Amino acid sequence: MTTPMLQGNAKHQYPLSGLRLYNDYLMARIVYLLNDMGFFDYLQTPNFSVAETAAALKVPEKTLTLYFSFLTDWNVLTRDEERYSFEPETLELLKRDMGFLIWLIGGYEPLLSNANALVRNELKYGKDIQRVDPEMALGTAAVCKTYTDHIVWDFFERNRIDIHMIADIGCASGKRMIEICRRFPTINAIGVDMSEACCELSRSNVRAAGLSDRITIIQAKGEDWLLQQKDLQNGTDGQRPVDLLMSVGMFHDFINIEGMAENFLKCAREGLRSGAMLYIQDQMQLPSSPHDGPISWSRGFEIMHHLMGQDLFTIEHYQSLFDQAGLTTAEIIPTDIAEHHIFVLKV
Repeated sequence: MTTPMLQGNAKHQYPLSGLRLYNDYLMARIVYLLNDMGFFDYLQTPNFSVAETAAALKVPEKTLTLYFSFLTDWNVLTRDEERYSFEPETLELLKRDMGFLIWLIGGYEPLLSNANALVRNELKYGKDIQRVDPEMALGTAAVCKTYTDHIVWDFFERNRIDIHMIADIGCASGKRMIEICRRFPTINAIGVDMSEACCELSRSNVRAAGLSDRITIIQAKGEDWLLQQKDLQNGTDGQRPVDLLMSVGMFHDFINIEGMAENFLKCAREGLRSGAMLYIQDQMQLPSSPHDGPISWSRGFEIMHHLMGQDLFTIEHYQSLFDQAGLTTAEIIPTDIAEHHIFVLKV
């Protein structure tokens, strides 16, 4: 179902135009800003006033009045005297898909603001322009919670007897590991990320969850960390060897750097014990023909990676890399997202 902020409504139903795009873009911005203020966490009921909300969020009443009036003009909100309200379905959809706005407006903003300079090679992604890592981490956690985490929990439920230690490469916000450890008390975790900001965010989230005794965060490149695991294959140094290595939403980054995916898989084979599993979840290349399924972020994901100088790859390309690395494909799990798959591999 299309969210109200992605389409028009009965009050302002007019053809696509510059004015329409202006209002749609501003609507998305306002919803993102409200979320960043903590508005959707604060909101316990769909009915609220400016004064109460401003006091709770410690923001000026005038700001919220302007935001709420704009959203009312577009029938995202309704007003009854001094109180505003959402339709319950609208509020549910906004909360459900907030991760996409966090990605687009928070994480990818530097790319979009400098898109023409990037495609003209006047600026270089990774050197002159970066994504905002903490925002990308928060957005990813929110999107996964809605669309793919239920598959993760089902996988762990089916394999819980064989998994006692996991390593999450590119752990981002740490929320995935936190939820796994909450659901499965016999599992401990190591989060590895090369971003200092993401490691700080993960450590903060782990402390807040009270799981510092079960989850360790390490700032490092995944392949460098894996090479250090050879001594742990037999459980030396008092640490249990890793039973499952996870990589969620980032393997395409490895493939885009010549030889990196192959090296990562080689390091995984050498650093993990025999029989350990790899769980690789990623977005793959869409067909060139128009996508006629439900509204998806997948095509936009391709655009963002084009601005980063990256391609997406076919499922066959992934399988070829895994075969060449000598890994056994135990399972390929589709998701509800177009060309978004999960590979379960065995060393």
